Amino acid sequence: MPSSSPAPRKHRALVVEDDPLYATLYREMLNSAVPGIEVEFARNGYVALLHLARDRPDLIILDLHMPGFSGFELLDIIKRKHGLAEVPVLVVSSAADESTAPLRALPDVHVFAKPLRPALLKKLIRQAIVDTPSAAAQGPRLVAARFAAFVGEDRELQRQIALQFFDLAPDRIARIANA
Repeated sequence: MPSSSPAPRKHRALVVEDDPLYATLYREMLNSAVPGIEVEFARNGYVALLHLARDRPDLIILDLHMPGFSGFELLDIIKRKHGLAEVPVLVVSSAADESTAPLRALPDVHVFAKPLRPALLKKLIRQAIVDTPSAAAQGPRLVAARFAAFVGEDRELQRQIALQFFDLAPDRIARIANA
């Protein structure tokens, strides 16, 4: 009698973003990076909490500045809650570096500046959702070694981050070069 193995669990992502343009971009990047992924949306932290009460996602993409209940407040709750603390969070925000600096010390939280290049976002999503049998048993994990020192050995991802830095911060580069 052949044993029927259970259907593989679909990956799930929660996008917490109040800007419809970014929400649409994130959905497209998630579907492109992980075909078949289930994507839920929340326009603020309160709605995100309602989603999180129903289901644990494999990845959260989070904006910080939203009306009512901010991403900062939501992230504080997520990282204190058993079962959610291990969920990788990609914070994509236009918030100032000073306000996001403390977030960088949180486990499984990775902070990036808006706008984030679609190709880079797809690579980050793929790294956050590991599709192996052992990872599926304990839930997808962000490969921390890949993010060490801005993604470790992945030369293409390093190149993408460097290009983004050079595109977004030419004035800072000029100041560093002049110093």
